[in-house]
Amino acid sequence: MRKGQISIRNSIEDVLCPFTDWYCTQGADGRFSHMGSEANDIRGIKSGIHYPYFAPVDVKCVNINVKSAFVWWQSINQVRLADGSIDYVTFLCGHDNTIDYSIGKILKQGEQIGNMGDAGNATGVHCHIEVGRGKQDSWVKNQYGVYCIPNQIPLEKVFFMNDTNILLGIADWKYLDDILIEDNRKEYLNISDLADTWKIYPIDKVPVKGNECGMLRPSKFGGLSYVIKGYPQNNVALIETRDFGLVQIYIGKDVSQLFNITNQPIYNLAT
Repeated sequence: MRKGQISIRNSIEDVLCPFTDWYCTQGADGRFSHMGSEANDIRGIKSGIHYPYFAPVDVKCVNINVKSAFVWWQSINQVRLADGSIDYVTFLCGHDNTIDYSIGKILKQGEQIGNMGDAGNATGVHCHIEVGRGKQDSWVKNQYGVYCIPNQIPLEKVFFMNDTNILLGIADWKYLDDILIEDNRKEYLNISDLADTWKIYPIDKVPVKGNECGMLRPSKFGGLSYVIKGYPQNNVALIETRDFGLVQIYIGKDVSQLFNITNQPIYNLAT
């Protein structure tokens, strides 16, 4: 995935792969330190580089093992996995040299969650990642003496690999188009021609005054309609614009007389 990338379908977040590049140096059940585990060790294009990785969904930090440099991140809501199931999941990430957050920290999908590193018991810079179904905040020792998260899920059943460059790691990877959504009706945001301007905000910033990235001009076009891509928070929608790409737009009650949401576009459909 890319920084700031979001995928929400029918109000449910899709679990995106947290890495821009996927180079697996040790896979599931690996003989070095993954025996009996679904964990993977992932580095970037070049070895030794502390590449960033991003929150696959909205997450909350629930545990940190400083000595081993491992962090547990629970999904805030139930999410859609690459096998099509919907559940809470917990991501266990390891070896970040720069853990600068504390338990309780909340990150939105697409925000940077860490950096690949070699802290703790690690050989080379990478991110150790494993995923457990449900809300987890600890690990257990398996029959091989390997500590791992409970209720592990194979990663090819977890991550949608859209916008992840797979360099090394053969698996039955899934993409968003592989999982059809039963109710895929579109919602449209219709902004009245009574609105001269309307601020829009980048997806990786809070949509408040000072963070705007551009301006829509509905009155100039006799009103504008946009497909709603999701709702990252209350009173905020995601729309795709021609000039600014995917952005956030405020649609609170105080401006409700200037917009509505329908199943069909009312004005010119902006693309």
